[in-house]
Amino acid sequence: MTSSKQRRDICYYITGHGLGHAMRSIELIRALLSSDRFNVHVVTNIPELVFKSQLFTSAVRVGEDECAFLVEVDPTTKERRYTHSVRNLDSGAVQQDIFTVDMYRTLDNYYRTIHLNREVLIQVEVEWLLTSSIDLILIDATPLAGAVSQLSGIRSVLVSNFSWDFCYYEMLQDLKRSSTTAADMMNLSKYSDMITQCIADCSHISAYLQLPGETPTVTVHLPSAADMDPTYTIDVHQQMNRIIPGPLIARPVRNSNLRAELPIPDHSAKILLLGFGGFSIDFPLQDSFLPVGWVCLVLGERSCLTSIHPYHSIMPVYLLY
Repeated sequence: MTSSKQRRDICYYITGHGLGHAMRSIELIRALLSSDRFNVHVVTNIPELVFKSQLFTSAVRVGEDECAFLVEVDPTTKERRYTHSVRNLDSGAVQQDIFTVDMYRTLDNYYRTIHLNREVLIQVEVEWLLTSSIDLILIDATPLAGAVSQLSGIRSVLVSNFSWDFCYYEMLQDLKRSSTTAADMMNLSKYSDMITQCIADCSHISAYLQLPGETPTVTVHLPSAADMDPTYTIDVHQQMNRIIPGPLIARPVRNSNLRAELPIPDHSAKILLLGFGGFSIDFPLQDSFLPVGWVCLVLGERSCLTSIHPYHSIMPVYLLY
C-alpha cells in the first residue's frame, strides 16, 4: 500500500445537472482510488450518498487476482482517501420538460446564484484548495473552477464532452434572435458580460480531456464572442493544443444476464431506453412509433403508458441501481 506522503490530492469539481456527470465521474474516481496513488476530494451540489453508494459498497480489482473494498479513510495512517463537500459552483440548466430547456431562466439562474457572487465563491475555493494542499483539479463542466485553478496556481483538467460556457452562449444567441423589442435586448445584455466571463474562466483550464459526443470547444467559439466584448482576446491555437481525445467513461456491466431480466417480449430485439434527466414522460407512447424489431424501456412513470403496449415497458427500478 502506498504511504500517505506519496499520494497526491485531487479536487474534482462536478456539475450538479442531472446524474450523468456524477456517474461517469464516479468511475474515474473509482480508478484513481483503486490505484492507491491518489486521494480524491469532490466538490459538487449532488448529495454525498449518490457517490458513496457507488464507490464503497462493492469490491474493486486492486491486482491481477485480488479484489478489495475502497475505503474513505486509510486504516493505517488515518488519512482521508475520499472527501465530499456540498458547494454550488454552477447552476446547470433549467428544464421545462424532458426535451425543453428554459433558456431565460437558465441564464438568469447562473447570473443570480453564481455570477453575482463569483468573487466570494472563488475566494472560498482558492483558500480551501491551498489549505487542503491540492495537487491537481479535475472539472466536469463547471466554468468557475477554471478561474479557481488560475488564481490558486493549481493545474486543472476538464474531463467532459462540453462546458456550460458554450451552452450559455448558444442559449443567449437564440434568445437574441427571438427578441422583438429594444427592452428585451436590453434585458439580455447583462448575460453577455456573464458569458464572456464564463468563456474567460474556461480558458484558464490547463488541459481538456475531451470525451466522446463533444460540443465545439470554448476556444473555437471565442471569435464569435467578439461582439460581446471586443477587448477580450485569447490565443486560440494555444488552447486547441491542450485538447486530449478521451475514452467513453461509463459504469461497467454489473449483470451479465441483464437482458434475460428485462420485461420485454422478445429478448433478441433491439432495445431503446427512453428517459431524460429524471423528468417524467408526459406524452402517450405507441408501439407504432418503433421500427420493426425494436422494443422500448421507459425510464419514468407508468402514467405515460395509457394502455397496454406489448413493445413498451417501464424499466424496473431494481435494475437501474
